[in-house]
Amino acid sequence: MLKTGTLILLGFAATSPSYADRNVYVTGAFESGKFQPYSGQIDPFFIKTLPEVQAGNESVRTGAGGGGPTSNWDTRVVSEELVAGHLVSPRQGNFFARSTLHRSKDYTGLNGGLPKPRSAISLSPDINRFEFDEEGWLGFSIFIPKNFEDETARTGPGGSIQLVSTNVDSAAILFNLNIYVPKRAKDTHWFLQYLVDDRSVSEEKGAKLDVDLGAVEPDKGTWTDFVIRYRANPFSVTTNPLKAGIKNAKDQTYQGNKGILQVWKAEGPVDANGNREMVLKFSKVNTPIGLVPGTTQGKSLIHHSLRVYKYGWQRERTAVKGPIWIGFDELRYGQTVRDGTGYSDVHPAQLTCADGCPGGSAPPLPGDPPAPPPIVPPATPPGTEPGATPQPPEDLIIVSD
Repeated sequence: MLKTGTLILLGFAATSPSYADRNVYVTGAFESGKFQPYSGQIDPFFIKTLPEVQAGNESVRTGAGGGGPTSNWDTRVVSEELVAGHLVSPRQGNFFARSTLHRSKDYTGLNGGLPKPRSAISLSPDINRFEFDEEGWLGFSIFIPKNFEDETARTGPGGSIQLVSTNVDSAAILFNLNIYVPKRAKDTHWFLQYLVDDRSVSEEKGAKLDVDLGAVEPDKGTWTDFVIRYRANPFSVTTNPLKAGIKNAKDQTYQGNKGILQVWKAEGPVDANGNREMVLKFSKVNTPIGLVPGTTQGKSLIHHSLRVYKYGWQRERTAVKGPIWIGFDELRYGQTVRDGTGYSDVHPAQLTCADGCPGGSAPPLPGDPPAPPPIVPPATPPGTEPGATPQPPEDLIIVSD
């Protein structure tokens, strides 16, 4: 057993990976040493967090960059950090992002007056969003420390912590990566949550599905890599959803059975290069995935976020004293057609796929439109968030246990 105060190097610092050798659209490897303005493509995040020392309900909401090792933000970029006596180092390169939640802090300034603890970094401006019905790839690495507390007081999705969200807004989610203790269990598991509904542009009761990706315990104290392949298309037959009478739907025709959602996760021991075996944990290909493409609240593009969000922590029974500490590193995303992105482009160490994927630079699927021209960054000055994001629903719905 490891004693408090013992310094153990967790993760493998390696030569800084270059940006030019991967077919990706956005790189969030944090090698710039801080968050960059959100209108770029290198470490470009909109940050929502709290200061370490908070006055009242003071919060940090900015797309102007910052949050380096010397900042006082609860979500910031660091070169290493001591967590419960263990020295955490980056998954790759020289920097990673870390985020904490504190049960005693006031999160109402981030949440429209609601006490929902969260810290998040988001690829939220339109330049870094993407369309429905486009195949894409997302890769990232997450560090769960050895002292992570299992939420045994409220099991099931109601006690979850959300770590990754891919959505239009909080009422139109494609998929989330959550961790929570399943009902009738005692330890935390990883869960992929996704939606399938070909009649609505927003979440409806019964549309959510939770998939158990396995226990978190074997992954504590090391970096866990994920690669996700996706294509949001909920239809089983060729459909124009607006002409089909679906409220707030886009006036566009979509082919049926084009949806994709595949998830690979690192498992087992860490090798000498800091890598673990990637295992295909979930696979749905050429089948309905996601919600109806819509124009809800004027938004129709999808985006990725990294976050630590435990929404009921301050109002409900809990076994978690906190603070909750999570590490993030090596986020990359790109589209298959537009960017030529494949599995190895987004894997943190550029490992090739050995299980159930088409590899890098897959050709477009039949019927795909040609790649769109490059997106020109908007003139919106950094520091102003592009639109208010509504809050996630109070309760998640699990339809498979």
